[in-house]
Amino acid sequence: MHPLTRKLAALRRRARLMVWANALGRVAAGVLSIAIVVAALDYSVRFQDRGLRIMASLAVLITALALAWRLIWPAARVRLSDLDLALLVERRFPKLRDQLATTVEFLHADPADLEAGSLALRREVIHQAATDSAHFDLGQTLDPRPALRAGLAGTVAIAMVAIVALSAPADFRIASMRLIAPWSDTAWPNVNHLVLVKPVQRLAAGERFEVAVADAQGAKLPSEVRIHYRFDYDSARPQERAEPMRLTGGVMVAGIESVSRPFLYRAEGGDDDTMPWTELIVVEPPALEQLEVTLHYPEYTGWNPAVAEANFRALVGTRVAIAGRANKPLRSALVRFEPGNELPLTVTADGYSFALAHDAMPGFVVSKTASFTIDLEDGDGFHGGRDMRYEVRAVEDHAPTVALEEPPADTFLTAEAIVPVRTLAKDDLAVRNVELRWSRSDHSDQPDTVVSLYDGPERVEPSDAADTTAPGHGEARSIDHRWDLKSLGLKPGTRLSLYAAATDYRGATTQSHPRQLSIITGDELQDRLTERQGAILNELNRMLKLERDSRAQVSGVQIQLDQVGKLNKNDTDHLQQAELTQRQIERGIGRREEGIP
Repeated sequence: MHPLTRKLAALRRRARLMVWANALGRVAAGVLSIAIVVAALDYSVRFQDRGLRIMASLAVLITALALAWRLIWPAARVRLSDLDLALLVERRFPKLRDQLATTVEFLHADPADLEAGSLALRREVIHQAATDSAHFDLGQTLDPRPALRAGLAGTVAIAMVAIVALSAPADFRIASMRLIAPWSDTAWPNVNHLVLVKPVQRLAAGERFEVAVADAQGAKLPSEVRIHYRFDYDSARPQERAEPMRLTGGVMVAGIESVSRPFLYRAEGGDDDTMPWTELIVVEPPALEQLEVTLHYPEYTGWNPAVAEANFRALVGTRVAIAGRANKPLRSALVRFEPGNELPLTVTADGYSFALAHDAMPGFVVSKTASFTIDLEDGDGFHGGRDMRYEVRAVEDHAPTVALEEPPADTFLTAEAIVPVRTLAKDDLAVRNVELRWSRSDHSDQPDTVVSLYDGPERVEPSDAADTTAPGHGEARSIDHRWDLKSLGLKPGTRLSLYAAATDYRGATTQSHPRQLSIITGDELQDRLTERQGAILNELNRMLKLERDSRAQVSGVQIQLDQVGKLNKNDTDHLQQAELTQRQIERGIGRREEGIP
């Protein structure tokens, strides 16, 4: 083989390599790019419809076929002869003119063919072309950049696929299978894995149903999660409804305020619709069949125990006994007060009855107005009775009241006076005792002197309970006492402070406002009486004058009425003035009468 022919053969191999590199690189870049895009879209959207998956796979296949027809088929059909290559070289190196093409023809011509020219001439042309072409690099005839760019693009696409395959082999396998066999059951693993935090499977009728949903793998919950309820699920036509759940504290929450019938439920959200149905069974809660409340009043009242309604009024300090019966065996029973205190009840051996003794410690003692419920818990842990609320109204046992009606005010007396004392004591139940207490200014270092005015029995006689708030209920005692001051040996100038005290059977004591008694001599008393009588006489004279003026005004009006038959405005004013004067006279006389000793 001539050296020039060997150079052209080498150039041919290089040209074919570049053509195939360009075709294969572009095909690889195009097919793998569309495959990566479709796989990424499938990974993000999670195509569930097989029709969509088949369409995505067909898009990749059609792209591959189109690129193969456009690039690989032409590359396979490329045929480069020595003459074609010579023409390419001459276009790249114009100085060779037509020498290289002519030389190629001479090299392929039969030496015996005289039409191709003389053999010597052909040898000379061949020698000259070989000599001239030796100064040129025939490899520069081909531009490698398109092949390099296509090869780089194909290499990058292959590298991306390799990186995905190595970093996430499971996802790569699933994506490949879903592209290659879109009709298969190969599925992406779920992003969301919804689970019930605490599945509720049994609930008492009337109680609130509430359930929470979280992600089993700690993933972020989807923006919308819906809970599905299926009622009458054992019938031929079950009822189903769905409603959105609300995000609370990192979990999705839904509920039904009051449950009355069983149902199935499950949650769906994001890409997870695989949660199985959970059955909620509704059972009847324990309920009260009988409740008896007995009131044991404070011992000082003397009242007999009494059976009351569940809503009752009771005196503060009353101890309450409770006895009741439920419709099913109980595990426990409580008296639950608002806002949160509770008192355990004793459940009998059969489990149906419960009780609270009045002397239990701690017990049910009425201290303030409140409400309570009876909380019953059966053997399955279901609660009942809490929907029935009972009221207890506490009635205060007020302290007694006491007043000194006589003497009505502070007064002046002689040392030999006998002072009339009248005491009025009241209590909403009964008065235990009433005392008169006094002190003297000349013996200020001594305790008050006590005089008993009334002492009731040691204990109140037993009786039925009474309504202490009813009008006229309770006890009122008016006690008169004559207090002889002669035995005290009082001296003029001494002051006595006098007050009354009353005590009820609860032990509460109340004192009256004190009265101040000032001791004076007989002459001082006589002077005060004379002064008082003079003031009364003056007041009586003033009242008499007012009375006469009033009568004169009334007489004038009477004459006007007789003569004219009607009254004018001045006459009306005179009558009103006369009426006002009469009232002043009556009040003035009353005050003077009160001031007479």
